[in-house]
Amino acid sequence: MRTASFWPGLLALGIALGTGCADEADERALAARLGCPAGARAVEEIHWYGRAQGCQDAAGRWHGPHQTDWRNGQPRSRGAYREGLEDGAWRRFSEKGELQEEGTFAAGQRHGLWREFERGVLFAEGEYRQGQKRGPWRYLDPKGRAVAEGHLEAGQREGTWVTWTAERRRCAGEYRAGKKTGRWVCWHGPEGDPAPRWSEGEYLDGLEQGRWTAWHENGQVERTGEYRLGQREGRWQDFAPDGSPVGWYDYQGGRLVKAERTRP
Repeated sequence: MRTASFWPGLLALGIALGTGCADEADERALAARLGCPAGARAVEEIHWYGRAQGCQDAAGRWHGPHQTDWRNGQPRSRGAYREGLEDGAWRRFSEKGELQEEGTFAAGQRHGLWREFERGVLFAEGEYRQGQKRGPWRYLDPKGRAVAEGHLEAGQREGTWVTWTAERRRCAGEYRAGKKTGRWVCWHGPEGDPAPRWSEGEYLDGLEQGRWTAWHENGQVERTGEYRLGQREGRWQDFAPDGSPVGWYDYQGGRLVKAERTRP
């Protein structure tokens, strides 16, 4: 008994409990409803998640339209196969019927534009190449606003990326093999420069390194200090919007060892 391979992590666990249509009339009716190509027969299988219906060629390979449904009757997947491999547009749904992802396959591999959803709301979209996330991708918050944009290579962030904080501050810098590297700058506004800088510093292999500085919106330094491999080290200082000092903090290996506030 073969099962579909659209999502191997899920379907590989499927156990067919039964197969075949009740009779030839039912099979012909299902084939007509699915739109099976010439020479293919309709097949229905019962699995742990629900059922699968599709078309098979003379070699027993899925070939033509294919769909799976959850046990509660909600759609689970919709797509098509060509000679046993996923091909063309596919969609996958949650047990509640919410769209989870949609995109295209070529010869059994994801290829082209894909969109990913959470609770039916778009949260990511970008390109696949031969089964891997590769090319431009962007990620969105529940309001549809971008929270990250850039390129992926083999599923990892690579090159220049732009991100936004929860407060809609825009940040920009480089990724290498999925880790932040080099100088990153953030601005107080969602559009970035020429808005006032909010923070600036260096990353080394994904960890903050060296001097980092944050600024008030009026351009005055708000906080400054040193990082060593992602941990605060030495003296950090805070300043008020008028530039006057408000406190200092001493760190050793990321642990606060002494502090003093010079004003509330």
